[in-house]
Amino acid sequence: MTALEDLIKRLIIQVPELKEIRPIMIANRKGLEVDIKLVLRHEANIPELTARFQDLVRRKIEDAVGMEGKINIRVHVIKISLEDIKSKSKGDFQLPAPQAPFHGYRS
Repeated sequence: MTALEDLIKRLIIQVPELKEIRPIMIANRKGLEVDIKLVLRHEANIPELTARFQDLVRRKIEDAVGMEGKINIRVHVIKISLEDIKSKSKGDFQLPAPQAPFHGYRS
């Protein structure tokens, strides 16, 4: 199961709209249950991306395991990252270096 979770984590390279992936896999009598929590970048089209990602994960698991039809994949978008927007709006502005606090002179 850990190998399959790592296989899913490596899919972040193929989908540039993804920032972070947290897969959880459970095997039971009904088949394979896959819950994937995603952190997306701000420019992502959520319905199209999640459908495409579900198909990609299904194909990768079927190729790796050889199991077809018994895979239930649920994708949860837990966060949309705005870091790229914040960094672009600030430009090249840098924060000043932190300094030690001054508590006055001691005698």
